[in-house]
Amino acid sequence: MQRQTTLDLPRIAEYLSGAPNGRTGDYAELDYYPEVDSTMRVARALGMQSSIGSGSVVVADAQSAGRGRMGRTWEAPPGSSLLMSIILKRTDIMSNFYLFPLMAGIAVQRALAELALPGIAVGIKWPNDILLRGGDGVERKVAGVLVESTLQEEMTSGHAVIGFGINVLQDASQLPHVAAPAPPPTSLWLASGVTVDRTNLLLAVWRHFFAVLNLPPARPKAQSADPVFSLWREVSWTLGRAVTVHHADGSTLRGVAVDIDSDRMGLGALIVEDETGARHAVHAGDVSLRADAARAGA
Repeated sequence: MQRQTTLDLPRIAEYLSGAPNGRTGDYAELDYYPEVDSTMRVARALGMQSSIGSGSVVVADAQSAGRGRMGRTWEAPPGSSLLMSIILKRTDIMSNFYLFPLMAGIAVQRALAELALPGIAVGIKWPNDILLRGGDGVERKVAGVLVESTLQEEMTSGHAVIGFGINVLQDASQLPHVAAPAPPPTSLWLASGVTVDRTNLLLAVWRHFFAVLNLPPARPKAQSADPVFSLWREVSWTLGRAVTVHHADGSTLRGVAVDIDSDRMGLGALIVEDETGARHAVHAGDVSLRADAARAGA
């Protein structure tokens, strides 16, 4: 494929070994595979090794059994995507585990917005699907994030893995068919005609993720002021929109997405207000952005 760019592995490894990830003495490493079933599986096992530092990255050029949210697969032809998983082992930040999905979504949004692709806007659909909007106004999914952990209930042992899948160089024939109302898939090249260097993109995602991860926490008893929630609201394409929530049991909820729950016990749930004015906290499920758009004045 003419658009394929090769990952610069020595450059990535050198960057990780010297980049500050928030804790002195941790040395992030690179674990690369030409093809793997899932970077998440490899990272989860690798994180068990005491010698592996927080911030280490598993990256592959292709994967055959990658996973997204809700048990979906995320497969990618060789060289077409950025497929990476970051290992987190810092016990000092594990109490913020519930924020990791939001942090990861913000990191990808920032990295893609930084590319300044011509005519392309970048936003987030709750909780962390990354969408592109081009000149035709259609919102298409270009990336997703998955968070898993081996953390124990007290959050003092175990590790977390943050998986990123970004469609970079695919053409239309290499993308899966996705049934409505889910946003159709796209790639950075398909949306913009720009060949994005995957090495630069990997380093940008890593850099932005740790920048958000290391933000000063909110003051006690002021969780709603947590900077992560403020940053997420700024780039959300869900809030103020009419949505339909598809629950795992087959039921649906229709309403307007009015906020996310920024209390620690709320775990970043989407708050949906139905036509009666009742508010519902959505912790899981598929959220589709409806064509009947936003509430008046939102």
